[in-house]
Amino acid sequence: MFNYDLPWNPMRVEQRIGRLDRYGQRADSIQILNLVVPDTIEGRIFYRLYDRINIFREAIGDLEAILGDAQLGRGLIELKREVVFGALTPQEEDRKAELIARAIEQKKMELEEFDELSRRFVGQDEVFGERFHDIERGNRYIAPEELRTLVTTFLTRELPGVRIVDSKDRPGVFRFAGRDLDALHEVMRDHLLKDPQTTHSSWTAAARLVAADGPEATFDARHAVADRRLEFVTISHPLIRAITARLGEDSRLSPVGSVRVRRTDDAEPGRRLFFLFRAAIEGIKPEVEFVAAAVSVDGEVDVALSQTLPGLLASAEEWTCDPEDWLREEVVTTAERAAFTYVERWRAAREEEGRRFADAVVEAQLESLRLGFERRIARIDAREEGQENERMLRLLRGQRRNTERRYERKRAEIERKRDVAVGLDLVAVGVVDVAAG
Repeated sequence: MFNYDLPWNPMRVEQRIGRLDRYGQRADSIQILNLVVPDTIEGRIFYRLYDRINIFREAIGDLEAILGDAQLGRGLIELKREVVFGALTPQEEDRKAELIARAIEQKKMELEEFDELSRRFVGQDEVFGERFHDIERGNRYIAPEELRTLVTTFLTRELPGVRIVDSKDRPGVFRFAGRDLDALHEVMRDHLLKDPQTTHSSWTAAARLVAADGPEATFDARHAVADRRLEFVTISHPLIRAITARLGEDSRLSPVGSVRVRRTDDAEPGRRLFFLFRAAIEGIKPEVEFVAAAVSVDGEVDVALSQTLPGLLASAEEWTCDPEDWLREEVVTTAERAAFTYVERWRAAREEEGRRFADAVVEAQLESLRLGFERRIARIDAREEGQENERMLRLLRGQRRNTERRYERKRAEIERKRDVAVGLDLVAVGVVDVAAG
């Protein structure tokens, strides 16, 4: 490659080299020759910029991230304009080119540090992936369909004058309609007045959901990500929080009964008592999961069925149970004791797993914080070196103290994220029959 018209922005040279390397390149190396007129302004500036970032000697691919910085881009444009119009002396040209070269070099170092930190952090992917797939296999998360079932059931029982109207051309998108929209807003309002976690955005979301001219809504994250205008109804939305709070207060709505589920490899035919718990996990990222305990008539926990039962219950059918064998007091008492023992062991294991997960995230965040702190301190030290102005020295020392205080405060905040706690609420009990066929 012969560069006879070197551009002011080194990123354009990198793009040329990248294209040459991509399109049909078979050789092990590429020769790049740059034609520059000696003893010219451009020659001095180009080589000062290009040599500092080793553009012709190092791997290609990171200059866009470096020179995409708006401040650096403006600096290059201003330097070019000032050189063309003769606004700078040769000494000023060299000084300004040197400042830009240092800024590019510093940005490049920061990017390399970030890449190194990312590699360390990505090393935790196995931990994160294992955790995600474990939840996914057991269907312990709350799916969009389950949120919709919860809302639909509540409306049918409590507010029959409100209905969900699906969009005709957008599956998974809906609006609330009906004569009792004000009553639905009142349900959310009553909960928000009592909830200590209520924020201004909670009030806004509640009002927006039932407004006649409000946005359409969805329970599905895929639709919410694709269209930010949709109201995303999650487990933390005021509507869901209000409904679950009402369920907890009203025993008439508590699901207790008998159901039949399909047979799977992990669910042998037969009947068991089941206890379904909602687990609220407080930690790095608050989560809600379901955990179940399926117990035989003799008080033994069926671990395989317990692990898959939350997912099976989502498609369960109503079934009439003969209460004589299953609902005797001694049977229920024994099963309850076994279920709570099993779930307490699950809680302890989940908290330990959560702490390991949190430790991995916290260590990565602390390392990132430390690198940023050291860079800021280094910049302050560089400005302080050789500084004789007492007023400027006091200012720089104040900046250092403030930077150190912010660092310690942020470090303490991150350290607190190591704490993990799991709260359990019993949300459903009954008898489950695993179908033989």
